Amino acid sequence: MILYILAAILIFGVLIAVHEFGHFLTAKLCGVRVNEFSIGMGPQIWGRTVGETEYSLRLLPIGGFCAMEGEDSTSDDERSLTRQGFWKQALIFAAGSIMNFLTGLLIVLILYSGTAAFYTTQVLDFAPEFPAQGDGGLQPGDQLWTINGERVYLYSDVSLLLSLDGDGLVDMEVRRDGEVVDLGQIP
Repeated sequence: MILYILAAILIFGVLIAVHEFGHFLTAKLCGVRVNEFSIGMGPQIWGRTVGETEYSLRLLPIGGFCAMEGEDSTSDDERSLTRQGFWKQALIFAAGSIMNFLTGLLIVLILYSGTAAFYTTQVLDFAPEFPAQGDGGLQPGDQLWTINGERVYLYSDVSLLLSLDGDGLVDMEVRRDGEVVDLGQIP
């Protein structure tokens, strides 16, 4: 149980750090002075100033922040956040969410990068003994459209709809050459 809690804290900490990095990077690119970029919250356990920005690591891995000049108070600095135009400010504030979206997209791409194939509702081929193939039945290239009057959207819908059938015969429509074709009842 404790391991799950620690893993959740670590994952949320990474997501928040990525979010704050989005604000940080965009602020720097827009010419806004960033006073501190911190990963974690609470007491500082490590810190280093590079240029005008202090980078720090804090004790509790449950957050982070990007402290920009003029963010919390008025500042006379030309590079403060409040002296930037509306579009720069909007871009800086949106950058955190954009980074979270890009991180999610990257994770999905990594998870599916090794996938050799995806299941679809299109018929590719048949076993030789399959009885419902041919001119009056299913043909290679058909996309399953409805089963017993229910629309098929995903591959998993096929097994679900077939499992609901009680008599072994299903009413089926397929999409063939751009048209929906009613195959009637097939075994």
